[in-house]
Amino acid sequence: LSGISFTPLVVLVPLSILQLFLLAFGLALFLSTLYVKFRDISHLWDVVLQILFYAMPIIYPLTLIADKYVFGMEVQKLMMLNPLAQTIQDVRHNLISPETVPTAWSTTGNAWVAILPIVLTIIIFVTGLIYFSKNSKKFAEVM
Repeated sequence: LSGISFTPLVVLVPLSILQLFLLAFGLALFLSTLYVKFRDISHLWDVVLQILFYAMPIIYPLTLIADKYVFGMEVQKLMMLNPLAQTIQDVRHNLISPETVPTAWSTTGNAWVAILPIVLTIIIFVTGLIYFSKNSKKFAEVM
């Protein structure tokens, strides 16, 4: 409808969605366990979500930072280490414009640094899963 033609990279979008799911699920398991112990987590998490929403390149393109500020390229590289920013940029890259949308692979120039957001996603998921399964037996007693 919008005139955008898809490239063969569109087959990689489900992998980015899987990464986003694992990240969100790991955070949800961790935060739900903390919520049982500390009721004020929900209020703090609302504030953190607002900060993350404007700090992540979700509503604005990442190239805006690189073009506008003096240390824009360094900030762009630092932002791409965040798993959420990396996933959003990968989906934009694979669906909309592979030529103009930067990804962690193109901004860092190092494959080991570019794979760090994926490793962080796996660590967050496994940590959340272990923490939840370890504490879920005590939920009824704590509540």
